[in-house]
Amino acid sequence: MKATDPSSNSSLNLTHRPAWELAQRIRQQEVTAVEVLQAHLDHIKRHNSQIKAVSVLAADEALESARQADQELSAGRSEVGPLHGVPITLKDLMIVKGMRTTQGLPQYWNYRPSKDCELVARLRRAGAIILGRTNVPFGCYDWNCRNPIYQETVNPWDFSRTPGGSSGGAAAAIATGMTPLDMGSDLAGSIRIPAHCCGIFGLRTTDSFLPMNDVGPEDFPEAPSLLTVCGPMGRSIADLHLMLSVLAPEQKQETPPVPEKLRIAYTHTVLDISTNEATQAEIESFLNKLSKDGHKVASNCAPEVDMAECFELWAMITGHLASISLPKLMRTEPLNSILLFYVLQMRMGGGWMAQKLRKGFHSSDPDFQQALQRLEEIRQKVDRFYDQYDLWILPSMPGPAFERTRMNWNFRVEGERVSYGTYNGTYHCTTALMGTPSLALPIGFTDGLPLGVQVHSQAFSDFWLLKVAEQHLEPHAEIRWPSGFGPPS
Repeated sequence: MKATDPSSNSSLNLTHRPAWELAQRIRQQEVTAVEVLQAHLDHIKRHNSQIKAVSVLAADEALESARQADQELSAGRSEVGPLHGVPITLKDLMIVKGMRTTQGLPQYWNYRPSKDCELVARLRRAGAIILGRTNVPFGCYDWNCRNPIYQETVNPWDFSRTPGGSSGGAAAAIATGMTPLDMGSDLAGSIRIPAHCCGIFGLRTTDSFLPMNDVGPEDFPEAPSLLTVCGPMGRSIADLHLMLSVLAPEQKQETPPVPEKLRIAYTHTVLDISTNEATQAEIESFLNKLSKDGHKVASNCAPEVDMAECFELWAMITGHLASISLPKLMRTEPLNSILLFYVLQMRMGGGWMAQKLRKGFHSSDPDFQQALQRLEEIRQKVDRFYDQYDLWILPSMPGPAFERTRMNWNFRVEGERVSYGTYNGTYHCTTALMGTPSLALPIGFTDGLPLGVQVHSQAFSDFWLLKVAEQHLEPHAEIRWPSGFGPPS
């Protein structure tokens, strides 16, 4: 191992470097994996009591893995994985061997899986060191981030605001430098909303792009995962690309060249949900920058599909799948699982979205099959849309992170009572139904809070989307450190 100067390592601000750079420095033996890991453990110890982003620490196991990673390099091993020695966290959803995995549910408090799911196994084979888990809401079913086990994660930009959900702990940990990378999941904006709220990048991958069949608890490996996907979260496009190349090696192939000038469609309003004035001003500023770069931006342009039908189909399919998985997830009798489902629906604040979810929960198998057929027809229309446009940009949320609330049925924004489900779900459930990759991109701030957009492209163009974003969009992104969490001056 090359000799290292502790003072120089301190000047590197190891907790504030991108994952790709940490991997490079470790591989070149400019810094040790132990030093990188210890810096992150110290950073977590210093800040996590305020944010409550990291719910489980596996410090001893991680330190042993880091020592082994350093020993392999000292012994002259030249071929190492792309994440060799890099510490990461994982959302408390996908199973990790020997590490408490709760999904925010008290009945899983003592659940320690006997194996890694395939996605976690791929990260380990690439050399990643799993230092802990990040917090989620109860059952990973909310756009807040609170549960009865680990309490509530707050937004590092404003402790009175939500970090989003359900990957809220992951986004808050990345935003504050407690981890360089995390893997989130997204059914209804669970990657995109936290990325927006905390001012980071996140990728909702194409449906079936990544293996999802064994992500959940081992006692229900057959649980359906339609519409739910996993994806990388980080502070740069390069970091997302690095993690995705590990998660989806079979999908990584030669991508089409990046166009010099892009054809971009933009949609402001979906089902009467629009952004507030400050948010719209930031988005327009971002789009104007793209126009000045020579890209063609078409406003009020979207796939020719019925957005209300997309939302309804999403709710119907999600509700039906919940009726299959809940009895096992909750470890209850069917009657109790129905009661629990209705409790979860209270989080949606009632209204149209909750009604459609309940309808799906009680739907028949023939109704479900009909919904799947209609889903395929819609996705074919969406695919044709990308014959005309390279990207489709939408707001991530109508405004910045909302104030944390205990009673979602009394959810208010700027003093006005609104539907919790439709406010948070409209931009995300409709697009999740389409199944295309979606990149959460931070573009600005309002009143000191981050704002972002979601950028969609054709199905299975995930790697191409990241290349396009790195070349054309990231130069106009706005990513900062929350006050008190940045590198030492």
